[in-house]
Amino acid sequence: MNTPYGMTYMGKTNEGYNYQDYETELPQERPTLKSLIGVGDCIYDILTEVNKDFIMKYNLDSNNQLFYQQNDKIFDEIERRPFVRYVPGGSIQNTLRVLSCRLNIENHRNNFLSSNNNINRKNYKISMLGSVGDDKYSYKIYNSLVDCMVEPILKSVQNMKTSRCGICMNNKKAYTITEINASKHLDEEFISQNLDDKILNHDCLLIGGHFLKYHFEICKKLCEAFYNDQKKIILTLSDINFTEQDRLNFVEIGKYADIIYGNIQKAEELVELKGADISKIIIKICQMLIEKDRTIVLTHDKEGAYGCIFDYKRNNIDYILQCFPQKIKPEEIVDEIGAGDSFLGGFLAEYMKGSSLNDCLKIGNETANVILHNCACTFPKNFEVKKYNPNH
Repeated sequence: MNTPYGMTYMGKTNEGYNYQDYETELPQERPTLKSLIGVGDCIYDILTEVNKDFIMKYNLDSNNQLFYQQNDKIFDEIERRPFVRYVPGGSIQNTLRVLSCRLNIENHRNNFLSSNNNINRKNYKISMLGSVGDDKYSYKIYNSLVDCMVEPILKSVQNMKTSRCGICMNNKKAYTITEINASKHLDEEFISQNLDDKILNHDCLLIGGHFLKYHFEICKKLCEAFYNDQKKIILTLSDINFTEQDRLNFVEIGKYADIIYGNIQKAEELVELKGADISKIIIKICQMLIEKDRTIVLTHDKEGAYGCIFDYKRNNIDYILQCFPQKIKPEEIVDEIGAGDSFLGGFLAEYMKGSSLNDCLKIGNETANVILHNCACTFPKNFEVKKYNPNH
């Protein structure tokens, strides 16, 4: 597929993409954005190592996420195990923490865990909208957001536990047990109370796909408000099990979106085209929604990330960029938790700066690579920006 800038859609090769001309020829496709607010589940991850007996006892499956409601027994056992670690989780919370970190990279101050960095960031504002319980985990979430300069706009739900996720590691496989509690109870009253003063003073809205399941009306209200103000809207495909109702809800909200992000497997489920060519999947996604120019970004494991801009006037795309990540040896991967969330955080950091689509994809891959080298969705204390090279 030829492009206006001599680019080629790389297809299923592993050669990376050609830098030769288009890095300088691709224009900046958008103005800079100074602020972004994300809405999603506020979850606290509890990580520990488990043995096979534990896996068999609770019938855990690394390919599927188990959901429990108020199951203290399994979480008590997880927290009694040695070497337990607590890390903020939930896809949108992960993305926002990574995004805030990436926007501070010029300062070389990227420790998520310390509030003593005194980072001087004048140009960007990142906020988290959600709900927490009235337990110890709510304080951990609040403090972790403040530590990485994400403003918490959180409803406190009385007599309710904060949502949590047990992440049980065995031989580098993650078995996840999620308990959605207070994050289901963000309500329209809280949104209305904070809409004008705290929510709409952002340039961009990010909505997690899983959040639609419990909060369709809230998501619709937020999208309508941002859309009417001609602000940017981003929607993810994360953790959606596409029943017919989920699909209808996604299409209803997706019509507002300027960017749709997800992995290729979820995109195939959305359009019901298993194993189809990437261009057919992208075009069908766009045709499901209202006529509007929009950016589609899909990740595909080792095949990297695909990005394109759909031109609704011609009902087509001129090019699809395929950007491969830096090579990483299997033994170097600590775990894959949060890799997709962190890709989006890196992508959005460049997007907010007004960078071209290819630069956004490269920084997304670079950021995910960093996360793969660390436990859960965390950055090392002294992360340095390295020149992107997909061949090393």
